[in-house]
Amino acid sequence: MRHNLSLTPFWRAAKMAILRDTANTCNTKMDITTRTYQSEAEISSLFEQFCSKTLEKEKWTHAAHLTTGLCFLKQYDLHEATCRMKSGIISYNLSVGGENTGTGGYHETLTIFWMEILHFYHTGFPEIALPELCHGFLQSPLADKKLPFYFYNQETLMSSLYRARYRAPDKQEMTPEVLKEILTNGANLLK
Repeated sequence: MRHNLSLTPFWRAAKMAILRDTANTCNTKMDITTRTYQSEAEISSLFEQFCSKTLEKEKWTHAAHLTTGLCFLKQYDLHEATCRMKSGIISYNLSVGGENTGTGGYHETLTIFWMEILHFYHTGFPEIALPELCHGFLQSPLADKKLPFYFYNQETLMSSLYRARYRAPDKQEMTPEVLKEILTNGANLLK
């Protein structure tokens, strides 16, 4: 079951307060040297290299995946952005000599999971510039690599079924209250 978290008034208000705090931190207190990306040109270069399949395999990191998803969401609605992200990852993996199988490469559930998380974050600040959006997200608990395991059993998430087809969380439902708790106390919850 898929939840459209951004539509509930409670979630919209909670998200805006948290994102506003993140934006204020990014704009006034964050040292530019702690940023993953120093400029929009650097992000655009990553995105263009991903789309043209010229990005070095070593540069296709967790942060690069999330940044690429945000780039798609800045240009397209959630569904179009997700389709482009999915097809992009599949073809990129092949271009660098990888395979997309039941045990490696593209993962349908994780891709859709992360696009939903990115969409939630992006819709809170559609007007924010891409570098600040990426930086704010990458510094938030929502970007933690362990986040999927809060919602999914690790063994089932890594199964070929969950890799091949989107499956809803099997451990913890993704509700506004749960996501708000992660944003508030993420470091403690995701240990």
